[in-house]
Amino acid sequence: MKILIISTGFLGDGMLAGSFAENCKRNGYERVDLIVGWPQILQLLRNNPHIDNVFLSNPIGANPPTPKDISMYDRVYNTPHLVFSERPIDTFNKAIGLTDLEYNFKLYVPDIEIEPKTKPRLSFQYDWHLRSFGTNKTSRNPQRIIEAISSKYEVLVIGDDTHWNIDENTPITFLQHCAVIKNSDVFFGYPGGMHWVAAGTGVPTITTSEWLMKHYIDKGEYKGNDFNEFKDQWMVHACKNYKEPHILFEPEVSDDYIIEYLLKYEL
Repeated sequence: MKILIISTGFLGDGMLAGSFAENCKRNGYERVDLIVGWPQILQLLRNNPHIDNVFLSNPIGANPPTPKDISMYDRVYNTPHLVFSERPIDTFNKAIGLTDLEYNFKLYVPDIEIEPKTKPRLSFQYDWHLRSFGTNKTSRNPQRIIEAISSKYEVLVIGDDTHWNIDENTPITFLQHCAVIKNSDVFFGYPGGMHWVAAGTGVPTITTSEWLMKHYIDKGEYKGNDFNEFKDQWMVHACKNYKEPHILFEPEVSDDYIIEYLLKYEL
């Protein structure tokens, strides 16, 4: 049996589609090919030894079209949109019905040479403050946080050209970006593509929630305003059944709170 999986959605969706493709191979599909809509993750997914071929859609984007010639495949499957409070693998599997499922999300990221470690390494998402705000909607000051925690951590600022010269929009440099995260002891940022990279490489994550919670409330996928209830449901959706701890702060915590937490955080 041969299957072509077409990934609907954005970077995180594509990475999770790669995990589902791996599950297809695990369940007896002799050939599993994957189409994704974003060039950034192309090389990352090609590193997965359980996927036979990974193709970039034309045109690129969140809704890759079905190729004209699909005659070689027994099945062509467009992944559905993820469902809040449901594990992604279960959502993908509803129309396929695989019986032997591996939920532990894993990304195949190469190692990268970094100078010898003198302190614990924290990957700090450079654009985090664009999707986060403090008490009473105050703007964030990431540089102040970085300076305050540098006594404890070697801070790897992901995406800042002055540190790593990484352009997230190309496959090779995105892979370098992932390799830096893999070599960290903890990731700080917001839930999204880079957060998935951290989780998929076994790195504990610490993230803020105000953008995320607003996103799901605005979409109508979460009804209410109870953060603990939201967190419990999102942790299922985010497939957080990894062995590593993943922390989601309450909305609008202050920068001072973040600094204090990171300084006291036990690795």
